[in-house]
Amino acid sequence: MVFQNPDNQIVSSVVEDDVAFGPENLGVDPQEIRKRVDDALKSVEMYEFRRKAPHLLSGGQKQRIAIAGAVAMEPECIVFDEPTAMLDPRGRREVMNVIHRLNQKGITALLITHFMEEAAEADKVIVLDQGEVKMTGTPLEIFRRAEELKALSLGVPPAVDLAYRLRERGIEVPQDLLEVEDIVKENNYVSCAIRKDSGDDPDVTNGILVYAGVSFVSDDLEQDNREGRAEDETIRHVILEAGEGIGRVTQKGLEQSIGDPAINLVPRRMIRDAVEEELQKAGIDCGVRVMIWVPDGAEIARKTFNPKLGIEGGISILGTTGIVEPMSEKALTDTIFVEMKVRRENGMDYCYVVPGNYGSDFLHDTLGYQEDAAVKCSNYVGEVIDDAVRLQMKGILLVGHIGKFIKLAAGIMNTHSRQADGRMEILAAHAAMAGGSRELIRQLMECITTTAALELLEKEGILKEVMSTVMIKIEEHLKHRAGDGLEIGAVMFSKEMGILGKTSDADRLAQKIQSRKKKV
Repeated sequence: MVFQNPDNQIVSSVVEDDVAFGPENLGVDPQEIRKRVDDALKSVEMYEFRRKAPHLLSGGQKQRIAIAGAVAMEPECIVFDEPTAMLDPRGRREVMNVIHRLNQKGITALLITHFMEEAAEADKVIVLDQGEVKMTGTPLEIFRRAEELKALSLGVPPAVDLAYRLRERGIEVPQDLLEVEDIVKENNYVSCAIRKDSGDDPDVTNGILVYAGVSFVSDDLEQDNREGRAEDETIRHVILEAGEGIGRVTQKGLEQSIGDPAINLVPRRMIRDAVEEELQKAGIDCGVRVMIWVPDGAEIARKTFNPKLGIEGGISILGTTGIVEPMSEKALTDTIFVEMKVRRENGMDYCYVVPGNYGSDFLHDTLGYQEDAAVKCSNYVGEVIDDAVRLQMKGILLVGHIGKFIKLAAGIMNTHSRQADGRMEILAAHAAMAGGSRELIRQLMECITTTAALELLEKEGILKEVMSTVMIKIEEHLKHRAGDGLEIGAVMFSKEMGILGKTSDADRLAQKIQSRKKKV
């Protein structure tokens, strides 16, 4: 437990001795204590102060020493009893950053606080009044009940309070507001951070701070940055750069070129459009530089698939809409079922199925089909087939990128990488059947992306034959899952090469879907 006043918890005259106090009383071996003390101090960024006297430290630093003392005992959970109540804003931010880092390492943090900005950073909030639970839910769920909180003499974060007052005056404001943190303003420069909310599918990046800094640039520097850039790399006055914790692309086959920051085109465009809009509103006619960085990005990225994908040194900024949609397994499979049920009840007994936005875009832009006749299945191909059978659909046509759909050739019906990743094994097996050389098979097995593998197959002259046998296996596994009552087919594509293959019924199913769509 960590108390409100660190002076009530610190018992030694030297920092490292104080951190060692808990493990010593637990009878931990001296050598292990030494390691725990060093690790705990590093985790709260106080290692360089290990031989200092606690009374010479600031309030925030002393509170971090108290936290280190708790961490050194290796608890599964730490209770923080208003640890920031006696601190200035900088000290509060330091302590909250430490709590988040500990939480990301697997330690459960139970924070008792009257600061609503701190409650907004939690995964779950419990509101107590006189020992009785009054509310429980996510921060967004709790802060939507602003009137009830005010009745309990509790506030809401400043952004939420402002939105509440605007709504009272009849001004429409979105319900789901993000709290802006760590704002820094200087001459011709401002930066701030937003804490990532992964929705109901939290991953290792959930809760991290993503920073953006904006500064004005001279006309000469703006021109230098424009030279040699592609048209979509510079939009009018906005120069976008990536800093600490943003990964760099090191392999072919990803959306960005080798050496570029791993920020996809859609978020790049969204950032630039938003900044350009604000420049126009303010009547500012000069260049600005936007820097994006994530302080813990490099460490977090090691826990992701980024290194395997050829993204080194940090996390990647992906996304296609900027909107968090429900992605937990139960929520998503329920959403898929409902979406297909709506199609069925509105006369669409045949429909497309796509994993996500890539498939939707390919339907519309390349095949010329209406994407509103499609159901999104994410990674749950098997579940969407089961839903189609359950709803007595007559037929479905799956349209997807090779990165996911190649797995169907091995009967893998959940295409998420954490479930199975046999992409190169499948391609290598079919290349061998097509007469590929031993060297080709070795190169395929070393590929990181399907794009690189396709280039090898095309160079060898066996791409068409490989895709033919792959589609035969995909059709076999899909029909086995669907049974006799559902017509099913698939179209597999890549962004670089277009359509790679179709099952035998794909064109006929597409015609039926289009005819149903016209009737609806």
